[in-house]
Order: sequence, then C-alpha cells, then structure tokens
Amino acid sequence: MTRHSSVAFEDTETWSPSQAAGRPISSFDIKRIIVLRLPAFLITSTIALVVLVPLAWFLTPVNYTAVAEIRFLSVRPRIMDTESSASIAGSYEKFVSTQAALISGNTILQRVLNDPQVSALPQVMQAPDRLAFLQEHVRARQKSGTELVQLECSLPDRDAARTILDVVKNEYLDYALGQEAYAGGERLRILVTERDSRQKDLELLLDQVNTLQAKLGPIADGATTPGMSEIGLYRESLVRAEEDHSRLRLELSTLEDQVARANEMADSYSTESGDRMESGDIERSVDADPRVAALTQELARAKSELAMMSARYKEGQQAVEKQKQTIAAIESQVAATKPIVRKEMLYAKAKALEEEAEVLRGKVTEADQRVTKYKQQLDDSAKRMEAQSGDYASLQDLISRVDERRTLIAELSKQITDLGLESKAPAQVSLASDVTVPASPGIAAKLASVLLAAAASFGIGFAVAASKELMDHKLRTPDDIARITNVPVIAKIPHTSEDLWLKGSQPFLLTDEHVHSATADQLRRILTSVVYPTEESAWVNSILFTSPTRGDGKTTLACSLSVALAQANRRVLLVDLSHRRPDVESRFDLEPADGLLEILMGQRTFDEVVRETRVPNLYVLGPGRGTEGLAHWLVSQQMVQFQAFAEENFTHVVFDTPPALLMSDASLLAPRVDGVILVVGVDTSNRGMVLRCLQDLERIGAVTLGVVLNGIRSMRGGYLKEHYDLHYNYAGHGRSKEDPAEPATH
Repeated sequence: MTRHSSVAFEDTETWSPSQAAGRPISSFDIKRIIVLRLPAFLITSTIALVVLVPLAWFLTPVNYTAVAEIRFLSVRPRIMDTESSASIAGSYEKFVSTQAALISGNTILQRVLNDPQVSALPQVMQAPDRLAFLQEHVRARQKSGTELVQLECSLPDRDAARTILDVVKNEYLDYALGQEAYAGGERLRILVTERDSRQKDLELLLDQVNTLQAKLGPIADGATTPGMSEIGLYRESLVRAEEDHSRLRLELSTLEDQVARANEMADSYSTESGDRMESGDIERSVDADPRVAALTQELARAKSELAMMSARYKEGQQAVEKQKQTIAAIESQVAATKPIVRKEMLYAKAKALEEEAEVLRGKVTEADQRVTKYKQQLDDSAKRMEAQSGDYASLQDLISRVDERRTLIAELSKQITDLGLESKAPAQVSLASDVTVPASPGIAAKLASVLLAAAASFGIGFAVAASKELMDHKLRTPDDIARITNVPVIAKIPHTSEDLWLKGSQPFLLTDEHVHSATADQLRRILTSVVYPTEESAWVNSILFTSPTRGDGKTTLACSLSVALAQANRRVLLVDLSHRRPDVESRFDLEPADGLLEILMGQRTFDEVVRETRVPNLYVLGPGRGTEGLAHWLVSQQMVQFQAFAEENFTHVVFDTPPALLMSDASLLAPRVDGVILVVGVDTSNRGMVLRCLQDLERIGAVTLGVVLNGIRSMRGGYLKEHYDLHYNYAGHGRSKEDPAEPATH
C-alpha cells in the first residue's frame, strides 16, 4: 500500500445504518478536542498562565480596608402594642437592612461629600463622578446572626480610607439621632417630666381641699349654700371653652402661615424656569393632570416607534430623524405644559388651604363666643356668692385648680401615649466599634485577579485548541467522514505500523498469505459490501475504485479486493485504467503489454490481451501501450461493448481509475458501473477533497458503495491498538504481539 507516516490517530466506532439515514453529525466534538488538542491546550494555557498571572498580580492595586461597626439594639414590644413578636422581628430585620442601604446610599454619601475633609482628598477631587466614586468604595453589610452592621471603605491610600469611613460613620450617626429627635424622643422626656411635676402639685392641692372641706363642713358639700354646683359647672365649661379656643387659635395660626407660604410660592413661581417643586404631592398632581398624562403617553409611543425604527433603519435616515424631531417637539410641549399645570396646582392648593382657614376662623369665633358666655355666667354666679365667706371662695379656687391640674395631667398623659406610638422604632442605634485600618493592605483583590487570569488562561488554551480543531480538515477516523456525508465507511485499513503481519509481505496478498491479519480482515469487509450489496443494487458485477488524489492506496485495495474475490471462487477481471501511471501489472509480476486501449482501437482482441495471474480465477488487463490515452475512449461505443462483454464473461469486473479530482476518467465511467468504492488516505486527502469527490459522484448519478479509510493509526484515548491486540491474540490462539501466529497456508 502507498502510505506515508502521519501523526497518531484515534479509533472510534464505525458507521451504522442509523447514521446513514440521518444527517451528518456536528463538526465540533469536545471529546475529539480533548484527545487531539490536549498538547496545544496545555502549551497555550501554560504560556498564558506564565504571562497573565504575574501581570494580574503586579498590576492589581492593593487596598487598605477601613472597618467600623454600628449596633442596632432590638426593642421589646410595648404592653399595649397590638403587633405580634413575629411582626416586630420582621420589622427589625427590615429596619436594619434599610439602614445598611441608607449608609451606602445617596442620602448619607452626599452629606459625606459636603464634608471639607472628604472633598479635599485627591482621590475624590480627581474622580469624574464623586458620588459614584464613594458608592464604589464604601460598603455596608449586616453581619449574619448579629445585631451589627459593618461599614467598609477600601482605597489604596490608608489615611484616605480612614478619613472617608470616619466621616461616613459620623454623618450617619448624626442623621440617625436627628431622626430620633425629630420623631419625638426629646419631647417625650420633657412631657414625662412635666406630667410628674403636675402630679405632685395635684397631690398638694388635694390635701389643701380636704383640710378646708373638713373646716367648712356641710357648706363645703353645697348642701346649705346655693349656687356652688352651678359655679363649678360654669367654671368647668369655661375651662373647656378656653382650651378649645386656645387650640383652635393655634391651629388657625399654623394654617394661616401655610396659606401665606402657599400664596407666596404660587406668586413667586415662574412658568418660564419650569423648576420642579420639592413637594411630592404637587409633582404627583402635575403628573396626573390629563394634559401632562396625554403628552407623556404620546412621548412614550413616539420613543417606542423610534426604537422599532432604529432596528429597521440605519442611523441618520430621514424616517429616524423625523421621528427624533417629533419626540423633541413632544418633549418641548411637556416642558412647556408642566410649569403651567404646576402653577395652577399651587394656586389650587393655596385656595384649598384658605378655605380650611375660613372654616377654622368660624370655629374660633364660636369658641370665643362660648368663652364670653361662660365668663358672663360665672360672673353672675360670683355676684350671688359675694356674701359667702373667704374660706368658701378659697375652697372653690382650690377645687378649680384641682380640676385644672387633672385636665392638664390627662392631656399630658394622652400626648405621651400618642407620641410613644408615633415615634416607636424597631431598633436603637449605637457605635459598636470605631474606625480601624490594618497596618498592611489586603490581597483579596490580587487573589481575585490571579484567579481571573488563570481562568482566562485556560479559556485561551481552550480557544486555541478549538480553533485548531475547526481549522483542521485532515481525516483521522470514520467519524471525520460522518461529519461531511452519510456515505458509510465500509472498511478501516490500519497503517503499516499497526499490522504485525504486513511487515515484509505484499498487502494485496494478505488474504492469501496472512488470513488472520487485521488488514486482511478489513479487506474481507470490503468483499462483504460487494457480495452482499445494499437494497439499491441486487448484484454488483462491475466495481470502480477511485480516490480524491494520489497516494490514497487505491490501486493496492483494488488488487486486494480482486484477489479476495478470486479466492472466493469467483471469476474476476482487474482492469487498469491509469494509462499515465500504470501499476496493476507490476503488482502481479507481469511486464507491460498491449491492453484496453488496443482493444478499443480494434488492434487486438479481448482474448489476446487479457492475462492470467498467479492467483487462480484472477485476470488482469492493463491500459495498453498507446500514447494517446484512454480518456476519450471511456465514453465511446467500443467501451460500452467492452464493458458488456467483460461483465458477461466474468463474475466481477474491477476498474482501477486515476484520482477523481486529478483526472476525469473515473467520472466518465462511474455512472455505468454497478458500484463505486472511494479510497481515502488519512495522510493524503482532507475532508474538503472527500466531500467534493462524493458530491461529483452524486451529481453524475454514480452508486457509491462506501468509503474505505486507509492508513488509520491509533491515538491517545482511542481503542484501535487494544482492538488489534485482542484481534491478534484471538487469531494467534493467545500469542502475544511480540510472538505473532504463524502465517496460515492453503
């Protein structure tokens, strides 16, 4: 066989009928990449590791991480609280998560940026977006299973990290304490102190009343002195009326201030500037206005249409530009409409507040009238009591003061209860540990970069291996044939280095000299495809051997099949059509002589040129001695007559043709034979050449019996060598590879 040395090849499963009926398999095989491209993967990955890992280590900056901890103490449920323990626990977790997000959010970080120490830092001054810079380097996270939130700031500059985190910590604590004071913590303490003081005064007054009542006797109970109960009733009514009058006057004053501010805001607002209002209610009302809402919906539709146009048209086309102009016009309308609506909303709010104030003025007038009425009634009653003693007057004064104290204490208690419910928070904030910075920087970022570089190195190695696989068109296994066609691989001829019996023997005589060799076994597989053809051909009389290019071993396999058929007691004619490079006659130790060309030209008869070989039942016909060649004779009527005569007188006619991609001889004869066998050498033909050859055969209507893959080598991860070792041991009755069985004799 004509074969050349090549790299190691794998051995995989052969073609099956299910593969023939389906589509070719994918050309990208992970297992194949691992088996074939492992050296390339390892070399590339190693080089990349050597280069990228040191670069990642030295180029990644080291950071100092400043750390501080804030503690959030959970609060016990109050006695009259209606919330369950589970809901309080859930509120606590939500509160801590919210505070952690607040610390690293815009509210606190913007206050940090306003601090002179932070704004003067070079890192902050050089940042394009200072707020984004802080958001990137300042983190707050709750430590699992604890009440602590850990604050961190990582920067290459140790002092800068400490300064920023210290300001963050201080700003948050100030903010949290301010919120607590705003919620009523300080006011709650003042109210409790005031209530306790009034309670002591009440106890002293009650002692004085008891003493004076004991002194006055029945008169103190009002049994003998008319008008005492009436005066007490008037006094209580007057006190309530005065309290209502004071409260309503305070509410009216507050509401009038709001009306004044609303009118001032409405009068000073300029529709030309179009500034947004800080009040969320005003802006929500503006957004809900039908005019603004309609323009907003129209703008959204226009932007959606622009997005669809951008997918269909290129940037700059007229339709896209026109749509952009439409969007700009709508945005201008929105910008012009919102200030008008906003000013209308301001005047509407001012008018509503004025109406509330007018109603409250009526209530104040009514309360003032009641105060005047009760005062008049109290004065009238007092005149009737002028005759009573000074002790009785003192008693009434004390009783009045007692009632006032009781009323004041009740009001204070109610305010304390309401304020406690309103200002209750699920946690109390305190500093657990102040800012600390380690003396040496952390290397976590470097380690992460190294791991990323290592992953990238392996990715580069795999990419190189995959690219080499995708660019490699060489044939190595039957699976390579299956990737480009569904034509079956009917035999896999091993390389000479894989067949122990092939050394020193003629390959095409192995079926006679070494019947147990692996090559002979594969040759018999070709014989099986001829003797038991597929359903498309009931009988294979004429067979054509061809190959994509030179060196595929086509002539050797044609001779081998002819010998095998002859040994099967079949009358075989082997015809050599390679006029330019004849080789068949020399394989059987015959001298070149007249052949097919002389028959077609009518110079010699069939019986005169056909010669017997040393193999019984095998006859050889050479291309002939003529110089004009056979190509134009292959489509002649004489060739048709010759083929018909040969098929009638021989069981099988085997044609050995020149390579199909180099010469047209095979294409001229292939449509008229019963079957074509394509011989492919793994070291000579590639997948593109095989595909072209098979497509040409299919185009001219030739029946392709199958592909013979010639010169397969074992490779890493394959089982070819183990398979052949088992084959030799079985054929040699247990003899090892170093001690092969003796050649079989016939």
